[in-house]
Amino acid sequence: MKKILILVVFLLFFSQSYSDSVPTFMKLNDNVIKIIEGRFSHVDLEGLPFSTPDSTFSCIIYGDSRWGDRTHEKLVTLMLEFDPDIVVHLGDMVNNGCDENDWEKFYTITVPLRKSSFFQIVKGNHEKPDTCFEKHFNLHNYYATFSDVRFVFLDLELGIDRAEEFLREVATDKTIIFIHYPVFTAGPHMTDSIVRKARRLHDVFKELGIKVVFSSHDHNYQRFRKEGILYVVTGGGGAALYDIINKFEPLVYNKIHHFVYIEYNGIWIKAKVIDESGNSIDEFSIYF
Repeated sequence: MKKILILVVFLLFFSQSYSDSVPTFMKLNDNVIKIIEGRFSHVDLEGLPFSTPDSTFSCIIYGDSRWGDRTHEKLVTLMLEFDPDIVVHLGDMVNNGCDENDWEKFYTITVPLRKSSFFQIVKGNHEKPDTCFEKHFNLHNYYATFSDVRFVFLDLELGIDRAEEFLREVATDKTIIFIHYPVFTAGPHMTDSIVRKARRLHDVFKELGIKVVFSSHDHNYQRFRKEGILYVVTGGGGAALYDIINKFEPLVYNKIHHFVYIEYNGIWIKAKVIDESGNSIDEFSIYF
């Protein structure tokens, strides 16, 4: 029955055309399906991940665009040159989650990406309250599978316990974590209550064999390793940049607008960090 319902969604999807403004919602039983300009995401609590058929993929990851529209536009233009299969926005897509003008600007800037890539999102603190956020995306804790890699998206504002429970249910031996709030950071948000609470997820990540965690919230670039887990903070999507206030070793960081581009070949991930001028400011690899 579930396969039939999914087939119906595909038929409906490919038989319709969509505008360049606000995406369309469809409802399938109790799961909300989100149509996103040529691709869709869905709340996947019943074992129905959307999967890419290929064994390889490319992905761009960034966060915290907010009101930085000109910089965001510039970064999106650069992203298109990489022709990514997937784009992940780590939250703070807008400055005010209840301001429809902010959302319209976000949709207008990102429409070229949403037309050509699977566009996944994480809710940030500026998308609150949920009543406003859910008019646009009903996505909190969910996952998608690309090739044999499980992408897990966590909304820590629903509670750390709930995030842990969900992660334990869906994690595989090849899992990438995407969250808005960093578990660790050298930036000014290191003292945030939710960030301090999130640190206990580190032990869960270790137990489950997680190799890499992407977050944003602090508006800069950071890369560091804690007990075998690679943490990447990529919050340079357009909002005003933040200084590093507690440099620790080892830490690669840069106060610059940027995005992370990764390629997966079935065995390992190779990553480049691209700044707003198109320069590579960092490179790293992750072996599964």
